[in-house]
Amino acid sequence: RPAPDGGHRPNLLLLVWDTTRAESLAPYGYGRDTTPGLSALAESSVVFERARSASRFTLTSHLSMLTGTYPSHHGARLTHQAVDEARTPSVAALLRDAGYRTGAFVGTAVLRARSGMRAGFDVYGDLVDPPVCDTAAWDLVHDLQLVLAQNVPGMRANGRPHLFQDYQRAAPDVLDEALDWIRDGGDGPWFCLVNMYDAHWPYLPEDAARARWVRPYGGPVDGYVFRSDRFPAGHRMTADDDAHLRDLYDAELAQLDAAVARFLEALDLDGSGTALVLTSDHGEAFGEGGEYGHEGVLEPQLRVPLLVRVPGGATPPGRRADPVSGVDVAPTLLRLAGLEPPAHVLGRDLLGEPFPDERALLVEDRDHLDRDDVRLALYRGDWKLLRLGARPEEATYQLFDLAEDPVGLADVAAEHPGRAEELRADLDALRGLWERGGDAGATAEDNAAALRALGYL
Repeated sequence: RPAPDGGHRPNLLLLVWDTTRAESLAPYGYGRDTTPGLSALAESSVVFERARSASRFTLTSHLSMLTGTYPSHHGARLTHQAVDEARTPSVAALLRDAGYRTGAFVGTAVLRARSGMRAGFDVYGDLVDPPVCDTAAWDLVHDLQLVLAQNVPGMRANGRPHLFQDYQRAAPDVLDEALDWIRDGGDGPWFCLVNMYDAHWPYLPEDAARARWVRPYGGPVDGYVFRSDRFPAGHRMTADDDAHLRDLYDAELAQLDAAVARFLEALDLDGSGTALVLTSDHGEAFGEGGEYGHEGVLEPQLRVPLLVRVPGGATPPGRRADPVSGVDVAPTLLRLAGLEPPAHVLGRDLLGEPFPDERALLVEDRDHLDRDDVRLALYRGDWKLLRLGARPEEATYQLFDLAEDPVGLADVAAEHPGRAEELRADLDALRGLWERGGDAGATAEDNAAALRALGYL
């Protein structure tokens, strides 16, 4: 570990595989070897088997990684895309103040600079579409396309009637830009965040990956799923439909794995003295409990990969089953740099002592246009308490025993009222550690088109 007295400090790389659920990866027990690069990386890393995202929305989850706080603490949400930098500073700003050069490169417009992600980064690469798409003239064209799409079936374009604008870019482009920035810098240490959006809806793998990983299927479902122009009205999803979606997703993960493997080979983690944290902002559902995508809080939508690798074998590789969260990313990066996390940070260093199994973790789903549509999940051991509603006095509660019900489908609160009440008190106590005022300020209005195009609205 680096010395806090100014000794050697590693470069820091945070790789986020957007929309990647742990159970679809070989290091987490998946039966298809779609990600051999990740499997090889896991052999030299600390692999956390019980990691969950802080939220199920891309922006708020990333901000929790960068601040070490839960969404209601850093304050961002779908309708308030801004962060109080004085209250919850980004790890990027803290590292920059400590002499790191900082760069971020993202694959989605949901993480555009003005969403609150820019804070602390010297360079922020968020150009995912041609520059003309960020002009007032294009806004008029875009609005006209939306009107036509609502009235002309041929203009619907599978829910994405935006001509050459799709609000995202492929991982190879993002990784190439990040690698150029890393190589073109000075001699000092750097911190680089890379977001790769490839596994997100729509599931459209390239032909080579499709040929290898997508099995024969004769049904009506394609990678655009319910927004597809060819999705039959009234069609009820079948097990074959769900399996086909998982195949398409697997193929996209295989493409992403290959791109990341090439990037890491070119970077040479040990030779460049780079510590790596690899994770995801949320998972994805493919029919579990009737859920698809990541609009809910089932376990496939919240359980994510999390690996930490320190250069030169300074931290022995292995597997850990203690409960961890996206809020633990920021303090881990700071500790690797020899810095103390600020007092407000609720996460803990992943490479420190193992967490107790009874550690309480929180997932906050507040990212809806309806401010009263709030779902909070508290984890302790194998128990999961779900609160439905923004105000405790009006909320309803559900309890899940994940040891018996790993997806989180069967509410057992009636059978375990004492446990439900205990976890309810834990939830109130945990969220009572911080207070957050109203959500006046910036909104998602200027980002609404991207959010709709990517399936969030």
